[in-house]
Amino acid sequence: MKKTIYLLLIILFWGCDESDSNFNLESGNYSGVFTITESNGQPQSGNVIFNFTNNSYSVVPEQLYLPPTGAGTYSINGNSIVLIDTAIHTTNFDGTLVLNGNFELSYNGNVLILKQNDTEHNRKRIITLTKQF
Repeated sequence: MKKTIYLLLIILFWGCDESDSNFNLESGNYSGVFTITESNGQPQSGNVIFNFTNNSYSVVPEQLYLPPTGAGTYSINGNSIVLIDTAIHTTNFDGTLVLNGNFELSYNGNVLILKQNDTEHNRKRIITLTKQF
């Protein structure tokens, strides 16, 4: 009997991997602050509005190119979100500033936080958002 209980406990704990659960991002508008820290260590911040709906997103900055306006699709896996920008952009700014790729995702109460450590371009991005009602 002890062996059976022990075996069941092992199976239970083995099957309870926190990374298997996906974050359920509620559709709607989120507003907040986008901060990018370049290799020189100087952060730049600007207000931003995101809309997340049915695995699609759009982003509109208050300050031009901080971040660039964009839109595309997103997918969530565990505690990460992948943004794939599909918008058409002009060439009058640094295209690597477009929000693309994998971001660490966390939710603290009513605050949604996306973090990206862009090692290729030696910069960090943090987006702190609050759901608008």
